[in-house]
Amino acid sequence: FQINQIQVNHRLLGGLKSIRILRMIKVGRNLDNYTRKGPISLALIIVLFLSLGHIFACFWYLLGKHHYENNIEGWIMYYLKDNQYDPTEGILDNVEMQPGYYSASLYFIMTTFCTVGFGNISPWNTPEQIFCIFVMLIGAFLYAIV
Repeated sequence: FQINQIQVNHRLLGGLKSIRILRMIKVGRNLDNYTRKGPISLALIIVLFLSLGHIFACFWYLLGKHHYENNIEGWIMYYLKDNQYDPTEGILDNVEMQPGYYSASLYFIMTTFCTVGFGNISPWNTPEQIFCIFVMLIGAFLYAIV
């Protein structure tokens, strides 16, 4: 008797989970209605901009690091010269410099997204220029969505 009762209770709990999944599907379908207006949509847009900005900033840094390690003039070389750093071997691996590289990369990407482009950090070779064109197009697309 006790084993049959446990199986029946297990089936009832499984049925309750199915109802919960159906409710989640209903909420998912109406999520667009919840986010059209109000602070939720603003928060989602900010998170989208910051997430894409972070991803593109990481790619911008990797592109600059690749050029620097291969002795190609690029944005990192000029960034180091503008900030009076000696561009020596291993300066990219310096832990104290990492926040500066990230903040410079994120700053550049955000000014490119916003089409402001102050010019203190800029592309210096063809691959960097092509990357910037792509970032500008994504930024224009994001502003068109908003």
